[in-house]
Amino acid sequence: MRFFLIDRVRELHIGERIVALKNVTMESAFFDQHFPGMPILPGVLGMEALAQSSGYLISRSVWEKEQRQVLPLFTGVSRARFVRAIRPGDQLVIEARLQVLERSLATTQASGRVDGELALRAELSFALKEYRGEPEYAAVVQQGEMLRRIIEGPWDARMEE
Repeated sequence: MRFFLIDRVRELHIGERIVALKNVTMESAFFDQHFPGMPILPGVLGMEALAQSSGYLISRSVWEKEQRQVLPLFTGVSRARFVRAIRPGDQLVIEARLQVLERSLATTQASGRVDGELALRAELSFALKEYRGEPEYAAVVQQGEMLRRIIEGPWDARMEE
């Protein structure tokens, strides 16, 4: 099972920030058990949505600035806060801001809002693995490329700044 927890990138400012969307729908299999009669998005999946958005910002920023293909490996969460439940029918608006971007590591501050109200936030850290065609990482790169095609849609002026 793949968890693509970003449906669309609304804004992408290379080296700065990303705004992404996740439409939370009842079709997701985890709602069957989390929780019957009161479905809420598991907190760990909300955090994963923040991490996917952050990772996408990091990988695109490194590519655009240095023409290096990196795999951002999620290594840590600090100052995590879950403020409100995220339920089917909600649209989670994710914003991640790049704090540190060095050769082999990156950090972001990320948050998710529903109807303008803070739902979750955290500081996230990543190790950057440079991809040089190693076969053991080919599936990860392929999944990242699939994600890019799904979430970017057509480029427009909002995303090229």
